Amino acid sequence: MSTTKRIMRYISTELLHGNPYYGDPLATGVIDSLRMEQLIGWIEHDFKIRFEDEDLLPEHFSRLDALVALVDTKQGNPS
Repeated sequence: MSTTKRIMRYISTELLHGNPYYGDPLATGVIDSLRMEQLIGWIEHDFKIRFEDEDLLPEHFSRLDALVALVDTKQGNPS
């Protein structure tokens, strides 16, 4: 399963409580700061990566494609 699908599945099932969401939940502001912390923790655990302070920039978390690119790069799979 692709990084995008895994992240979207988590957002839909865990953060949005099973409510389907079409579009980019990061770009539209559906994910608040608490849910963003949960998402970051899940990504670090599930993808076995660690975000450093320099990774925690707004531009990395403002759009789903930017977050996916960061995760893929951290895993050594740059898009």
